[in-house]
Amino acid sequence: MPRRVVIDGNIVDYLYDYPGARQAVKQATGAGQLELLVDQIVVDQIARTRDSVRRERMLAHVAELCSYVPQGASAFGIGRFGFGPFGGAAPAQQPVVSAVRGNATNIGTVLDSIIAATAHREHAALATNDARLRARAAAEGVETLTPAQLFAEVGFDLGTAIATPMLPAVPDGHAAQRRSDR
Repeated sequence: MPRRVVIDGNIVDYLYDYPGARQAVKQATGAGQLELLVDQIVVDQIARTRDSVRRERMLAHVAELCSYVPQGASAFGIGRFGFGPFGGAAPAQQPVVSAVRGNATNIGTVLDSIIAATAHREHAALATNDARLRARAAAEGVETLTPAQLFAEVGFDLGTAIATPMLPAVPDGHAAQRRSDR
């Protein structure tokens, strides 16, 4: 059975910035050792990336490497109906949502609580770069991973890697135009 991990949107940044990490994850998912899971909240976060090239590539990485699962909870006005349970969280996820959210009313914390509830419902670990989210989710019994821990599990050492974001391919017409501009 593969290792199941719900990823926060910031993990996809690492897949974009570190091609070696993406390759290691691709090998692990292809070999059936790892299953990365995302919910609609994460997809929506990535879709709001301002840089269109980065957004397009990150969404392509999600489509290539991740399995889509329904979100673990719903909140009126957040997310989309039909992508998670109607009427809040399932009883088993309600304590996770409440604890991760705490008294916060800002949208980011509410979204984080839904992602944590997704990991809880899927019986999966939660990988995120957000230390506060990891601490709150762990306090509710959700296994959490830092990016370095996640990538170490697939044989990629984030600590020694150099970020080399994938550069966009330049269409032939643009390359010729750039040469003539020099």
